[in-house]
Amino acid sequence: MVLPKITKGDTSVNYATIARQFIQAFERNQHSIFDELCSPEITTYTPLVWESKGLDRFKAYVQEFHKAFPGFRTTIHDLISSNDKVVIRVTISFTNSGSFFNYPPTGKSGESMETYTCQFVDGQIVEMYVADNTFDMAALFVRDWNHDFPRNIKEQGI
Repeated sequence: MVLPKITKGDTSVNYATIARQFIQAFERNQHSIFDELCSPEITTYTPLVWESKGLDRFKAYVQEFHKAFPGFRTTIHDLISSNDKVVIRVTISFTNSGSFFNYPPTGKSGESMETYTCQFVDGQIVEMYVADNTFDMAALFVRDWNHDFPRNIKEQGI
């Protein structure tokens, strides 16, 4: 995969292309691509892990995800870019055949429609919010693994 060369302050950066490459790297477990696409200080907010800081922690999460859901597939439905933000709506088709952070495999399959909101600075993703819009994957966490249900977080509006 050839990534665009980005220089600080470059206003011609196509963030939608970078976001698509990010989703592809996530699906293919290509950690070296994250080094180019993401800030070393990336902060991620997911229903399971809220406010995880640092690229190494994000890569560890991706590795665990691949252990738990090997061969999952991602379909991009919408990709909307505005200034320094990109919103991506995807469906992840999965089967839980491996452990996930010490949770045992369930053998269950499903689809998770998710929305990713990515904030960019100097051509890299610095912040990412993940919203799970369906219940298939959340059911594994809540029903099968007795994990706390994801909480609603109140944020300041724009």
